[in-house]
Amino acid sequence: MTVDLFCSARLSSTLANNNMKKSDSMILQLSMIISVVIFGCQKDKESHSGREESDSVDLDQVFLENIKKEQGSHRTRLAAYIRHHADRVVIYTLQNVIVEQDPDDPLGLSETPSKVTSFQIAPYEHSVKIISQITIKEDVKNISAILADIIRSSGHGSVWKHTPTYGVAVYRGEQYIWSTSISVETDNFYIVYPSTDRISYDWLSVGDSELKKFVDYVENLKNE
Repeated sequence: MTVDLFCSARLSSTLANNNMKKSDSMILQLSMIISVVIFGCQKDKESHSGREESDSVDLDQVFLENIKKEQGSHRTRLAAYIRHHADRVVIYTLQNVIVEQDPDDPLGLSETPSKVTSFQIAPYEHSVKIISQITIKEDVKNISAILADIIRSSGHGSVWKHTPTYGVAVYRGEQYIWSTSISVETDNFYIVYPSTDRISYDWLSVGDSELKKFVDYVENLKNE
């Protein structure tokens, strides 16, 4: 076994302080001392290497990774809350025409949806025209489950384009829970995260099966 310079220095110092006779018993003790010194050197190296790795951590990357994890946890909690607590869902068929926002209801989330004429696309900070709308109460469990699956199974989507086809607003009693617009053309939707200062959002992709379930559900409602 090769002992590096650092270990050799420690070994020489140890041998100098141990004036041993060349006997079998002394050789055995010497072997034990060498083993202890080498083990100590290895532990020092491991400790030093660990400190170097800690010093080289990209703190910005760690911060961003933690944000992504928390965003994923938020989507999971939101999906579960909608599935179990939503008692009213309003689905809007949208036309991708920018309209002036209602100053009394800039988000397009009035407690009386029949009066709403525009739906806000939050990341774009503008509203689009509502063509028609359906309020779901009796069958809210089914649509809530579909929306929860969309949120839970979503992945990061393209931000290059979003042509809103449908708007969705979810409530529990008079409490607003969540809203988004869904694009059938580009298979994506947005989610707004809690924030204390400015809007924090993400564009997410919709899985093919989840999107088909949603579109089929809406089209069946229109045909009733």
